Amino acid sequence: MIMSVYSATDPDRDVPADTSAWTHRAAELLGHPPTPPELRAVQLWLTAWARWRNRLTLQRHGFLFPPGSQGNADEDWKRFESWASGESLPWYYADRFPFPPAECNLSDEEVRSQLEEVLANLAASQVAAPKLDGPARCAYRSLREWLRRVPLQAVRTPQLGHCA
Repeated sequence: MIMSVYSATDPDRDVPADTSAWTHRAAELLGHPPTPPELRAVQLWLTAWARWRNRLTLQRHGFLFPPGSQGNADEDWKRFESWASGESLPWYYADRFPFPPAECNLSDEEVRSQLEEVLANLAASQVAAPKLDGPARCAYRSLREWLRRVPLQAVRTPQLGHCA
C-alpha cells in the first residue's frame, strides 16, 4: 500500500487517545503546538518511518519533506530521524519561556526570584543548568547569557538538583 502525505489531512484518521504526551513530542519536532491536521501528518510520517526506516524509500512513497522542515533538506531529515528515534531535539529557552529581563532593570529580590523561576523552568524541562557561582546578580547575568547562546536539550536521566 502506498501512503500519501495528503491522507494526513483526512478528518476520519484517528489520533492516539493519549494526546498530551503525543502533542508535546510533535510540538518539539514542529517548533510550535500542532494543529489536528499537523498531528495526523506527524503520525503518518512515524507510521511510514516505522515501516521503511529509509529516507530514499520514504521519498519514493511521497514523503519528501519531513514535518517541521526548515528549508535544509539534509538537516531536516537528520532532525526527523533523530526525533523519530526518540532523541530530544535542541531548543532555545526563548522558544518555550519568556526570556528573563536584564538584571539592571531588577531589584536584588527580583533577580533572586527570576533566577529561581528560570532554574525551575529548566528543571521542569529536564535541562541541566550550568553551575552558578558568585552573587545572585552575577549568576543571573551569566545564566541569561548562557540561555541566549546555548541550544538546550533534555537529558535522559532525571536531574537531582542544581548548584546556585
